Amino acid sequence: MRKKGFTVVELLIVMVIIAFLASLLLPAIRKSRSKAMIDKARAEMANLASIMTMVKLDVGWYVRLCDLRDPSLAGSNRSDYPVANGTNNGNDLNGTYTLVYADNNGNDTTDAESEITQGHNWDGPYITFQPNIIYRSDNGSVPIVAASGWSSNLENVVPYGTPLDPWGRTYLVAYNNTEKVMIIYSAGPNGKIETDAGALVVQGDDLLYKFR
Repeated sequence: MRKKGFTVVELLIVMVIIAFLASLLLPAIRKSRSKAMIDKARAEMANLASIMTMVKLDVGWYVRLCDLRDPSLAGSNRSDYPVANGTNNGNDLNGTYTLVYADNNGNDTTDAESEITQGHNWDGPYITFQPNIIYRSDNGSVPIVAASGWSSNLENVVPYGTPLDPWGRTYLVAYNNTEKVMIIYSAGPNGKIETDAGALVVQGDDLLYKFR
């Protein structure tokens, strides 16, 4: 009498079938996961834009993404003139700073910052970020620069506390002086910022969200 059970050949056939089915399903799973992360980034960018607009209505200025979590404004002004981006290196400039500031020629620019001080209707914090989704010395990174208009050394420009996209890289913000709109950028899945700063046309797999 033949004992009930599976032979080695039968088990191998079943394993081959399972492996074949898995090879068919994995690309669809990866594609679905990639789409989910893109959708998440777009939702986060829309939320950040909404909060930045709320802050502008309160104080009259857009502020850096890292400052949206500030509970209050500083008591005194530590910068009577615009402070050029690149001097903060994620460690100093601990106050709340404007993101768009009129330069010496009266043109709005994101190349200069100025501290917002008491006397404005600040009602922070406007958002609370979990520690694992903000840029710190031991967490997250900045995008690789592959487009013009961005600093070639973003590590010295993007301040600590800036929120990270789903791929663990900082969101970036720029101003389009022609259209007079703010733009939030994500470098997308490949981690390279391929769209020029201030540009409205997406390049590569970058994600953009523009708002006023």
